Formats: sequence, C-alpha cells, structure tokens
Amino acid sequence: MHGDPALTPADLIAEEGEAGRWRARFGSWGRAVWRACTSKGRPVALLLIVGFVFLRGADPAPVQVLRYKTFDLMQTQLPVETKPPLVKVAAIDEKSLRELGQWPWSRRTMAQLVVKLRRMGAIAVGFDMVFAEPDRTSPDYIAERTPGLGQSMVEALKKMPSYDDTFARIIAKHPVALGLFAEFDPNAVEDEDVLKKMAVARLGEDPRGFMMPIGGLIKNLPVLTEAARGIGVVIPDIDRDSIVRRVPAVYLVGRKSIVPTLSLEVLRVATQQRGLAMKTDTYGLYEVVLQGVRIPVDWKGRMWLKGLRHDPSRYLSITDILAGRVDSAELAQKIVLVGATAKGLQDIRSTSLEANIPGVEIHAHLIENAVNNTHLVRPPYASAYEHTAAVLVGLLLVVALGVVGARLTLVALLAVAGGLAVGAVYFLRTELLLFDPSYPIAVALVLYIYLVYASHVAEEKQRVFIKGAMGQYLSPDLVEQLADQPDLLQLGGEHKELTFMFSDVRGFTAISEQFRDNPQGLTRLINRFLTPMTQIIQKRQGTIDKYMGDCIMAFWNAPLDDSEHARHACDSAFAMQAELATLNAELVAEARAEGREAKTLDVGIGINTGGCIVGNMGSELRFDYSVLGDAVNLASRLEGQSKTYGVRIIIGEDTERQVPELAALELDLIAVKGRSEATRIFTLMGDGEVAETSAFRELATANDRMLAAYRDQDWTRARQWLATCREMAPELAEFHDLYEERIALFEAEPPGDDWDGVFVAETK
Repeated sequence: MHGDPALTPADLIAEEGEAGRWRARFGSWGRAVWRACTSKGRPVALLLIVGFVFLRGADPAPVQVLRYKTFDLMQTQLPVETKPPLVKVAAIDEKSLRELGQWPWSRRTMAQLVVKLRRMGAIAVGFDMVFAEPDRTSPDYIAERTPGLGQSMVEALKKMPSYDDTFARIIAKHPVALGLFAEFDPNAVEDEDVLKKMAVARLGEDPRGFMMPIGGLIKNLPVLTEAARGIGVVIPDIDRDSIVRRVPAVYLVGRKSIVPTLSLEVLRVATQQRGLAMKTDTYGLYEVVLQGVRIPVDWKGRMWLKGLRHDPSRYLSITDILAGRVDSAELAQKIVLVGATAKGLQDIRSTSLEANIPGVEIHAHLIENAVNNTHLVRPPYASAYEHTAAVLVGLLLVVALGVVGARLTLVALLAVAGGLAVGAVYFLRTELLLFDPSYPIAVALVLYIYLVYASHVAEEKQRVFIKGAMGQYLSPDLVEQLADQPDLLQLGGEHKELTFMFSDVRGFTAISEQFRDNPQGLTRLINRFLTPMTQIIQKRQGTIDKYMGDCIMAFWNAPLDDSEHARHACDSAFAMQAELATLNAELVAEARAEGREAKTLDVGIGINTGGCIVGNMGSELRFDYSVLGDAVNLASRLEGQSKTYGVRIIIGEDTERQVPELAALELDLIAVKGRSEATRIFTLMGDGEVAETSAFRELATANDRMLAAYRDQDWTRARQWLATCREMAPELAEFHDLYEERIALFEAEPPGDDWDGVFVAETK
C-alpha cells in the first residue's frame, strides 16, 4: 500500500536531478522565464517572430500600405509652416478659362505670360506641362491645315511669325524650364536631343540599378526643347494607394540615361547651376546635391514630401497676371510654376494630408523643401532598427506574458506601443526622420493576440485535464474551483500538513469468498459501499487519493487549502459510520425479502494528521495526484489497529489536538509496525454534543485513570477502573478485554522498571 521509509522534501528535490538543481540555482524568476519561453504556444510565437522578420524583408503591399498610412498619420503632428511661400503658382484656373477661352491657349499667350512674370520679378519660370504639339492658333498651322484659303492668304499667313517660334525666342531669353511626360512603354526609344540637355553627374557607385525606370519620354516640340534652359519630368510617383508621398529626384530613361524631376530642374535654372550630382554607395542612392544644397533621398533616389497642405495664398490666376491685377511684390524674387488647377484639366493629386491638391503644388513644395532643407528623411538604417524593434518587442512579449500574465502584459504592450509612436513622432518633429513604429506594434499585437488565444486554449485544455484528473478525487465544487484557479494545484510536489484517512472493510476476504460464483454481485456491493462513502468525503472537502479494492484512501488540505482539515476528516468518519448503518439495514432487508443470509459490512477507519509531500507522483508517462510521508503510513497503520482495539475509528494524537471539541477517548501509547516512535491513539465516541455530556466526561475520567494506573504498573487499581469503564461503556468490551489480557500478562511477567507504557504492535 505505502512503503515504510518516508520520503522527505529533500529526498524529492534530490530525485529531481539536474532539472531540480538548475531551478534551485536560478530561482523563481529564472523558472518563470523558462516556463514563459517553453510553455504551450511560445515555440510557435518564436517561429512567428522569425516569420515577421522575413515578411518585413519581403515588404509586401499590405506591409507597405500600413507603413505609409502610419507616416501619413504621423505627419499630422508636424507644425504648420508659417513662412510666406517661395514658390508661386500661375494657375490655369476656372476664372482664366472663362476669360481666356478653352485650353490649350495660344503659345503667344504663354510667351506674354513669361515676359509678364519676369517683369514682375520672378527669378525663374517652370511649366508643369508638355508642349508636344504645334500651336493650332499659330498662323503657319492655320495656313497648312485650313482648306479653302486662297493662295495669297496662305502665303500671307506663312510670312507671319510662328507662335511656337515666338514662345521659343522668349523662353530662350529667360530662365525657363519645361516639363516632360514619362512614357512607361518599354519599347520607347530614348531621345538623344532631349537627353543631351540633362547635366547629371554621378558621385560613387553606378545608381542605375536602383533608380525608377521609365521607357521613354513624351517631349516638347524640338524648337522649345532647344530654347529651354531646363527640362524635367512632371509626373510624380504614386504609392500603391494612389497617394503621392515620394517623388523621384531622378529617373532612369531606357537603359542608361538619367533625367531629373521638374522641381529640381526649375531650382537648378533659378540658381543658374549647370547640373546636379547624385551620391551613391553599394546600397543605392542617398543624396542629391544642387549648388551645395544636399537633398536626402532614399535608396531609389526618391524625395519624401513633408506634410503638404494646400496653400491658397501661393496661387495667382493667369488672367489676373496678364491683366495687371496682381501686385508685382507678389512675384518679386519668387519661383513661378505654371500649372493647371481647374478640375476639368484633371491634374489633381492626393497627398498624405490632402485628398485633392493640384499636382503643380507638389513641385512647388519640393522646391521649398530643398531650399529650406526641410525634406523628410527615411534613413538607410531605419529598416534595420524597425526589424530589431519588432524582434525585441516580440521576445519581451513572449517572456512577459508567461511571467506577469495577460493583463500586465497588455499594459506593458500599450506602454511600449505608445513609446514607439511617441519616439517616431519626436524624431519626425525634431529631425524630420521617418521611422515606422507600426510594424513592431503590429508584430507585438499579433503575437499578443496569438499568445492570449494559445493561453486560452491551453487553459481550456488544463480545465478539461483538471476536471478529468481531479473529478474522481474531489467534489464537483472543488473541481470547478481548481479549474478556475489552476495555480492552486502545485504540480511536482510540495510539503504541506494534511489529514489522512484510511477506510477498510473488515473481513472482506470472507465476503469475497461468498461471491465466488457471482463476481458481478460483489462488484455491485462494493460500488454500493464506495459511492456514498466517496460522496461523504468529497462533500467535506476531502480528496480521494485512490481505491484499493474495498479500501479508501483520502486526505484533506490539498490541493485546496482547508484550515479545518482535521475536523472535516473526523466529521467524514462519523458520517461514513452512519451511512454504513443505513446500507447494512438495506442489505438485511433485501436478504430477508429474498430468503437468503444477510451480508453486512463493518468498516474500520484510521485518521492521522502530519506533514507530507503532496503533488503529481509517478513517471513522465503516467502519474497520479497523491501523497508521500510518514504521517500517511501511520494513518494506514491506525486503520489496521482499529480491529485490534475493537473500535471503528482511531485517530492519531496530532489529529486529536486539532479537534479538542470532539468526544475523543485515549486508547493507548503505541509503536505501530515498521515505526519505532510511539504515538498516542484515540477513538472517537461522538461529536461535540457527546463530548459535553456528563456520561462521556465521567467515562473519559475513568479511562484516563485506568491508563494511568496501567502505565504505573498498579495492576490492582487498573482493574478497578477498568471494571468501572466496562459498566459505563459496554460497547467498548473488546477494548476492555484487551487491557484485561495485558494486565493478566504483566502480572505474571512484569515488564520491568524501565517500561514506558508503550505497546509495540507486531501486526499491521
């Protein structure tokens, strides 16, 4: 049933081997961290972190959009610019279309506009458009394409100056830059006449493998291209969500030629520079230099727009400029861009902060960013920092969730997310650096959701396990409490004071023989006995350790704490005896009705209180929630002695000290088999009400005096008190007969002067 040598806590720790030594060395925090990293769900979480690193490296569209939207949101925290605009826009607006007619206008009107702007003090003019076709209002165009004109009329028209030539002569005299449209047809052919005007120097590695490629260019008329001092691409790059956040500083045309964007060309013309320079390294482009102005770009050569909001003050209607309704101070020392703002001309874009903004204003903003050195910068090391942050936050989350729990981890997660967001906004506001806090936060959020889900699944499995494993030992209420608070179940063994009970049917072997030909009947009988006994124990917070045939082993104060464990064990013993009487009455009635001999049951109960090891005992393949220790073995021995003393319940002295209110009668000072140390044992005569009766108090007094005389070897006086006890408690006849025999034996063979009154039991 139980081995005699008791295992101490030190023995159990020693048996845990290397794992136990490691846990003892690193302490509770080390154990908590180890559990956090190895518990269910954590290995998958670590694999998820690795997957997130590769996902960020692949940078699919959803990840990009998340990053861009985060940058958009962050830019709402940038301070609003209060400086007057350096770049003005001569707008082809609805008012101009009403007064000057349908677009396109005559190139003569464009020439007049350039002259007017320069006279008003503009330092450079850029056209956010392409003049790819001849002017249809030009006299030579009308002469060649209008049927029915007389010969003299045709010749007169051809003698008049071409408006395209007039426009070319004007722009040749002034700092004017024209636009180019990007042609994304891969079969487009490079135009050397256009490209030879571009002056782009390279400093460092060849950048062409990193730049945004375009197949070709939609160019201006050759006469205009030759006259213009600068030509640049006017179509800005857009992200996947059709928002302009970055504009390439330079484009790769075909396979070898490099063309700048219009905004940089206008700035170059305004500053009278011959060209611009690109700086590259092995990782791509990182800077464009123009007249000492360093413009940071990303590895593909793109400039990041800074918080662009629509500024109505920079717009002037072309019709007002031509009509002289604009003060020259508005344009003095300004760069002027000519572009369409009328909605019908469809040059409307979306930026991070504006859903609808004229495309020409994007170029204006890029020029001002370059001049004021207010470009946003996406550092080349930003991705590495974001990768590292995602990994660190993920690892900390995995550990924290296992150490401090979901609630505190959520608080920590929100704090870390807030810190990352605040830090990113801080660097944006102070250094104009773009760091993406969204990916580490998203990684942490996904991991948190997964780990909480995995923890929930594990808890559900644990609840099922606890209900399955403990349901046969504990009452349903206690099982529910354990399922809700699994930490109360200390797995692996802990030292604790418990009260133990062993209950055994006396003469069970003889009963079994009577059912030799009816094993089903024996099974039904045992089930009728064990079922109510189990319910009694569980109802009083007891834990069923095991059934050993007809024997029940139970204990109190584990896995859940029970401050009255000794009392509950004793109450269970009383209830079991009462239930047994009811069961026996039923068995007798059934036997009489069937005309057969009645088979009743008699049960002995042993109860003891003491320290032990309680927890999951067994192997890695199979284990039970059980107890080990000397106090357990003593309880088993006390149950065996109940037949010797002729009583149904025997309790140890440690139990008796915890239930002084019960009617406990001392039986002996005994050293049970296998144990050298003696212990006082008692039988229970009844509950607290019995203990308060005068009959019991008188019996207890007579019993104590009998035992005192017996231990003093005063055999005559012991017999006298024994006779008194017989009269008072005839139900203890077997107990009194036992002492009668001992007294007679000691009278014949005295135990000696060194006898301490201890009876050494030879049987279990």
